Amino acid sequence: MLPNETRLNELFNYLEKREVQTGDHLIHQTDAPDNLYFVESGQVTAQLEHSGQSAVRLETMRSGRVVGELGFYLGQKRTAAVITDEPSVVYLLIAEQLAEMEKNSPEAASYFHQLIIQLLAERTTHLIRTIAALEK
Repeated sequence: MLPNETRLNELFNYLEKREVQTGDHLIHQTDAPDNLYFVESGQVTAQLEHSGQSAVRLETMRSGRVVGELGFYLGQKRTAAVITDEPSVVYLLIAEQLAEMEKNSPEAASYFHQLIIQLLAERTTHLIRTIAALEK
């Protein structure tokens, strides 16, 4: 999907920019699903955390990725933690801001949902390719 500068600018009105340091948790496992993050720069890792055990890395992600979208859309508690591997810049969207966007800027909200659909489709394609490679 080609970027729509007008819609992107509207979308940024609803996002909170955060500069985070190495080792910061964006998401804790079992957190409420009330937000998601876009990674602008840096690197984050999704991992499973169990008391008394080493964390299990699920996926490491760099700029252009979104994290927390599955729980956000499904309304389910977080199944994994997301921590920063290096100083990073992220944009936070909370559920209340999305509701406000849907009410006041429906075109921007539609654009946001289209972006998420595209990102999820790309992620699914990547997972399918990974599984196919592992099966060889």
